[in-house]
Amino acid sequence: MSLKDPITIFSTIKNHQNLIIFLLISIFALHELFFLITYNINFPHAEDFWHIMYIYEYIITGNLSYNDFISSFNGHIPLFPKLITFPYFYFNSFEIGNLYYLQWMIMSLSLYFIYLLLGKTNKTLFWTLVPISAFVYSPLITHGYYIIGTLQWQIPSLCAIILTYLFTKNINFKIFVAAIPLAILSTFTLIIGVVTWLPP
Repeated sequence: MSLKDPITIFSTIKNHQNLIIFLLISIFALHELFFLITYNINFPHAEDFWHIMYIYEYIITGNLSYNDFISSFNGHIPLFPKLITFPYFYFNSFEIGNLYYLQWMIMSLSLYFIYLLLGKTNKTLFWTLVPISAFVYSPLITHGYYIIGTLQWQIPSLCAIILTYLFTKNINFKIFVAAIPLAILSTFTLIIGVVTWLPP
């Protein structure tokens, strides 16, 4: 292949488009993972304490009630984040830094379902995944902020993306049944999750 043949070069790039996109996204994802491993900050931020204090009180007093899980905080009912973090904190001595890895997995799943969604709607937009991943996997975005609060935003986002993908197919009973737990998960994670109940 000659460098003077731009049509051939363009054709080669187009033929390997998905591989190139995957490699670029992988660079950002691995960079973020390396950052997490190297600079793991094992300290809760201000709002995170609200999600931790009831577990501490349970260990001290032995009292745990249903209200500890469904109590409202700033208008949100973060039932599912508490169901995730309670056993995690309880059995891991309040180790918080490793929750960043859970964030990384949720972000990766979100990008994967965006990829599937674009494959069903407009494949020419695959390239947009590169700048999206550069933003999503940026350590400036994922660090220095409330870790549990960030999870509360990431979980409904993932649910909304999956629901959008599911409803690009022919809607049938199986898809409808699969959508209900996702909408419930989203609703009882963050108040904005109620929008997942709206018809597509």
